[in-house]
Amino acid sequence: APYCADKEDFKNSELQLGTEATRSGIVSIITKRYVNVSKNLVYMLPEGRVLIEALGENNYLTSVLTSGRMERYLKQIQKGEGSVSSFVKRTEDITKEIVEKLIKDAASWNFVEYAKDIQKAEEVGLCKKCGAPVLERETFYSCSNFKKTNCDFRISKVVAGKPISKENIKKLFTTGQTSLIKGFKSQKKPDKMFEAFLGWDEDKNKLIFKFPQ
Repeated sequence: APYCADKEDFKNSELQLGTEATRSGIVSIITKRYVNVSKNLVYMLPEGRVLIEALGENNYLTSVLTSGRMERYLKQIQKGEGSVSSFVKRTEDITKEIVEKLIKDAASWNFVEYAKDIQKAEEVGLCKKCGAPVLERETFYSCSNFKKTNCDFRISKVVAGKPISKENIKKLFTTGQTSLIKGFKSQKKPDKMFEAFLGWDEDKNKLIFKFPQ
């Protein structure tokens, strides 16, 4: 069957992660979502452990040879030595098989403890409006009580065109303001850059700029 990994892949040096064009992106996603790299040591995050246990012994998704064998078959198609229809049909069959297995395995998943670890890792401070934990989302930080009490506390990860680091957000919650941040863009004059601290106005309940004296 097309691109089913076997021992010949070792002989053909196809032990690889994606292609040269996609490899850096794959590694970037892994280091951002599933592991933490510190001083040349790699530490598994709770999200990574959940992913590993969810995949289980799914040979197609967990085999280090699968992507290499797929790439080899695509090259055969490019040379006219492989069948596009066979490749597509095999992809459909494998996808169906994997989804059916994951649905079946999901009944026995128990990630409660991992979920607690993940939520704890995402916390950056306590909500300025209601005191509940503030969690990191994909593009912003928001109150964990949003669904329970409709608390609308939210801070964007990008303010005035400048990405705000998690370290500065944590500092905002613990000390009342961030470190001095350079590179903010003026709304009236987009070409003009300025530097400022970010703080929280308790009376107006909003994020404000604090300019150095």
